[in-house]
Amino acid sequence: MDLFGGGSIWNIGVMDEDFEFYYEDFERIVHVVEKVRDESKQLYNLCVNEGYDEESQNYYLNYNGKKFVLNEQEQKSLKNVQKAFKFKDAKFDYFRVFETKIKFETNNGQYELVYSSDDSEPTYMGLPEKEKEFKCKRIRKNWYHVVKIPD
Repeated sequence: MDLFGGGSIWNIGVMDEDFEFYYEDFERIVHVVEKVRDESKQLYNLCVNEGYDEESQNYYLNYNGKKFVLNEQEQKSLKNVQKAFKFKDAKFDYFRVFETKIKFETNNGQYELVYSSDDSEPTYMGLPEKEKEFKCKRIRKNWYHVVKIPD
């Protein structure tokens, strides 16, 4: 299916081979984001941003002004996750977290890489209240590509 004029809709996000190469990094970051979710006690639409501290030269996760420091391995994994988002117009931007889903969302809103703890397929893109047509493709157990179908 060629919806983007020149390529498959699945070629605008994390490529399958990059996902497989960085799989352990994606898994590690999911566990860190789950800790942020658990500490915040918010199960619906928790928006977690990444940050970088110039002074310490360390990455961290940020939720509502609270910094969650990453250890050395977690920082390396976050950098690798960023590398996996190669498409110039769909770079990793933030995590949107729900009770059973952690979405790696892009800056253009056209693509999400979704971790589903119960392995259920995503039923919406972005927020449930937003009307978007999308396609979903399972990568492996608990992981999905989600792509917006262009208007």
